[in-house]
Amino acid sequence: MHPIPERPKVLAFSRSPHQILGVDEDASMEEIEAVYQSLSAENDPENAKDLSPEVRELVTRRRAEIDEAYASITSDAD
Repeated sequence: MHPIPERPKVLAFSRSPHQILGVDEDASMEEIEAVYQSLSAENDPENAKDLSPEVRELVTRRRAEIDEAYASITSDAD
C-alpha cells in the first residue's frame, strides 16, 4: 500500500476568490473590505473555542479560505 500524500499547506481555490467572499467580480474594494470584515468576524476561531474539535477545524479552514481569497483579490488590485 502507498502512503497517503500530505495535503498541501497552500489552499487551492475550487471557486474564485470573489465567489468565496460572495461578491461580484466588479465589486468595489470598499464592498470587498466590508464583506471580508464581516466574514472574518463570523468565522473567528476564537468564537468556536467551546465547540467540538470538528467544528473548530471547519471554522479554522473556512477562515483560512476567506483570508486567502481576500489576499488574492487585494494583491491583484495592486
